[in-house]
Amino acid sequence: NPEVELLAYDIATSQQQQAGQMFGWLNVWGVPQAAPEPSMTWMTRPALDGEAHGHGDGAHVPGDAMPGLASRAQIAKLGSLTGLDSERYYLELMIAHHQGGVYMAQALLDRSDHRVVSALARGIVTVQQSEIEYMQDLLRKRS
Repeated sequence: NPEVELLAYDIATSQQQQAGQMFGWLNVWGVPQAAPEPSMTWMTRPALDGEAHGHGDGAHVPGDAMPGLASRAQIAKLGSLTGLDSERYYLELMIAHHQGGVYMAQALLDRSDHRVVSALARGIVTVQQSEIEYMQDLLRKRS
């Protein structure tokens, strides 16, 4: 479906740009891309106000994948589907992925007062919440 294809293209290109921006910051700040600790550990650290802020279900375990990241089995299932089944499953996976992105961006906003980092995180929250609503509408149309 051209509507879903355009959405997928927009998501891929915008997330590539965001990742490139963040990798650039790490390079400028002299911080390695791979931390010497389990992935996603930063989400378990206290917020700027000293509290352990949670979003959604609240708890994230260091070393776990980012919230909403599709598993290999889910990606394999998506690859096996066609037509409306493929579109529906893609939208379900991307809604969960975007919800995870909003969760992470909110967690970052709780933990950073860096102007450019916070600006990117606020933008991610705004855009991904809007895209979630759009994908939910597309999914309803396919039910």
